[in-house]
Amino acid sequence: MTSLTYQGQHLFGRHASEPRDGAPWIEVDIAGAEKDPMQFTRQVDHFSDCILHDRTPNTPGEDGLADQLALEAVYKSAGITL
Repeated sequence: MTSLTYQGQHLFGRHASEPRDGAPWIEVDIAGAEKDPMQFTRQVDHFSDCILHDRTPNTPGEDGLADQLALEAVYKSAGITL
């Protein structure tokens, strides 16, 4: 049986708005500094603290909904139905 674990964050992407140094793409390749980030734990702790102290979270649910709607539009434009 294979065990999968969360081993950090890695951001990779290409951007093609303006070529730089003769290259058609601007590439981004950034590895997170933390080997075993606790981002989900910190996020849940923050959310719980906001509930306990009647505060608005740094990233409210509306942000997550906007992300999901944007992703749905990307899939739709690619001809992928969910």
